[in-house]
Amino acid sequence: MAARKSVVFVHPTSPPQPAGGSKLAAPVLEFIFETTRSITDLVLAGVLQRHPDLRVIVPHAGAALPVLAGRVEMLAPVLANVADRSGVPSMRAALKSLHFDLAGAPVEEQLAALLAVADPSRLHYGSDFPFTPWQACQYLQQQLDTSRNLDETALDAIYEDNAYDLFRVRATPQPRESR
Repeated sequence: MAARKSVVFVHPTSPPQPAGGSKLAAPVLEFIFETTRSITDLVLAGVLQRHPDLRVIVPHAGAALPVLAGRVEMLAPVLANVADRSGVPSMRAALKSLHFDLAGAPVEEQLAALLAVADPSRLHYGSDFPFTPWQACQYLQQQLDTSRNLDETALDAIYEDNAYDLFRVRATPQPRESR
C-alpha cells in the first residue's frame, strides 16, 4: 500500500465490552479510545517512518490524540517498539503528517485541540453517514459552519480543497448553500 502511495482510512469498530457491559454505547467513548490506541501503536511502531508515502486518515477529529499527544511524546522512549532509542517516532511530527476526518466530533474544544497539533490542510469533512443519522450529520455540519475556530477559507478547504489535494480528483463545484 505504501509503495502505491495509498490512502488508508482507519475507523474503529465495537471493541469487547467490560464484563457486565456498559451503559454507554461504544461510539461515545470506546471508539475514541480504540482510535487513539490504534494510531498511537501505528506511530510508535514506526510505520509512518518506514512508509512516509502512506497517507492515513484518522477519524473523529483525531479522537483523544490531540489532547494526549504531549503525554505520548513524553513516554515514547519507553513505549516505542524500536531497537534504537534514537529512532523513537515523534507523536507530534506524526500528527502533522496524518489526515483527520471531522465526523462526529467538530465541537469547539475538540476542534481547537486538533488545530493545535495538526496541519489544517489535512482536515477533511466526514459525516459517518449512514451510521450517524442524517439529522445528526446536519447538526454536526452546522457546528463546523459556525465554529469560531474556522473561517470561510478553512471551511472551503475542509469541505473540498483538502480532499482534492489528498485524492487529486476535483469534484464538480457546488455552492456553499447546497452543502
